[in-house]
Amino acid sequence: MDIKLLHGILNPQMVASDTATLTRFSVDGLVPEAVVYPANLSQVSEVIKLANREKWAVTPWGSGTKIGIGGAPKRLDLVLCAARLDKIIDIDVANLTVTAQAGVKLGDLQDLLGGAENRCFFPLEGDLKSQADYMCSARDYKGVFLPLDPPFPDKATLGGIIATNSTGPKRLRYGMPRDLILGVRYVSPTGEIIGMGGKTVKNVSGYDVSKIMIGSLGTLGIIGDITLRLLPLPEQIATILASFKELTAATAFAKRVLNSKLLPTSLEVLNRDGYSLSSSSDLRPSIGGWYVAVGLEGFSEEVKREIIDLKDMAHFEKAIDVVELGRDSTIVFWKNLANCALTLPKDGATMVKFKAGFLISNFPEVLEAWTNILSNDFCALTASAGLGLACAYIMVKTDTDIESAVRLGKAFRETVKIYGGNMVVEFAPATLKQKLDQWGSPQADFVLMRRIKDSVDPLNVLNPGRFLGGI
Repeated sequence: MDIKLLHGILNPQMVASDTATLTRFSVDGLVPEAVVYPANLSQVSEVIKLANREKWAVTPWGSGTKIGIGGAPKRLDLVLCAARLDKIIDIDVANLTVTAQAGVKLGDLQDLLGGAENRCFFPLEGDLKSQADYMCSARDYKGVFLPLDPPFPDKATLGGIIATNSTGPKRLRYGMPRDLILGVRYVSPTGEIIGMGGKTVKNVSGYDVSKIMIGSLGTLGIIGDITLRLLPLPEQIATILASFKELTAATAFAKRVLNSKLLPTSLEVLNRDGYSLSSSSDLRPSIGGWYVAVGLEGFSEEVKREIIDLKDMAHFEKAIDVVELGRDSTIVFWKNLANCALTLPKDGATMVKFKAGFLISNFPEVLEAWTNILSNDFCALTASAGLGLACAYIMVKTDTDIESAVRLGKAFRETVKIYGGNMVVEFAPATLKQKLDQWGSPQADFVLMRRIKDSVDPLNVLNPGRFLGGI
């Protein structure tokens, strides 16, 4: 790679080629030849046009929290980091919308929307170096939030969340990223800047092409600006934690909640290892084999009534203990659960995460089958009742551990297929990915996905090999 070509379109400080930086931006053992930090979409466009001319393979990079998702790249010449694309463009509380660049971290945006800061910055043309170089409005932006709770919320960027379709337990009430996104501006694999959607809910006639960026894993374009729906902050939040001796009792309680008239924000079933990752010592109820966490948000009177009903339901299903968490403890609990993948690796071990989707009604059967497959080794299991999602977290350190994880992953995947679903390897070391396909068998829609990729990225410039079937 000729670095001078990059210097022709970017300032030298926007291009890095030193060994330390390149190593930090490696993907599954592949090290890029350069890392670029464009500050606006025009610069992103010029980089991608250059990559097309030179036939470079480009991997987009937000904060790196989700870079482990997907297969190893077939090629990796250049990493395009969104660290400088970190400006909030517009906040419209009256219409409950926000527009921000892809490199904005979700945690920073939530602090601003909730009132931790009271400013809004509008982009100006040119190469601006700091937030202080942006115009500031005097409007008040307190009291709203973006209803997304992906893993690593403090570090994850908006672009990474959208590109990986990353969700969390609150999806039960608030839906997926596709339910929140109103518009997007992105750079196509050939370098064109494309804008779709807008600030209104009904802003598209025919196909909503902006949705194509969701879950595309950076293979169909590089996200620049995103417009999303906001919601008012809930008046009260709380969590009910119930512990049970047996899985059957825990799933019976979860089913009772789902079949009731209550509107929980989240509903998670956890085994003992899963609960140990998300709890702190002062929150632990009496020891049980299984735990159910029910998140609640809404008006104070609404939450109070739901707490009473949930405690009655839990006791009816023979809960060992039921604990009520207030606002502060609730925030800690769900943040720990979202970040459990960060707390798992230790003593030189690496985390492996299996994630399965299946028919919603079959979450008890999937959990039971996975539990029967497990040995006595550590394995954290979590299931989002009402969503048809389950995750397994294990640690690998040696070659023997990796072989064991591969056997476990294959058994998990075969079990999930029985219940109308599939399992992906969301995070794993490269050596494990070589032995266990991350995505599982392609389905009937793969042909269409392949055609879309070939049509928009004929030179296979963006993230080649990282998506399903080697797309």
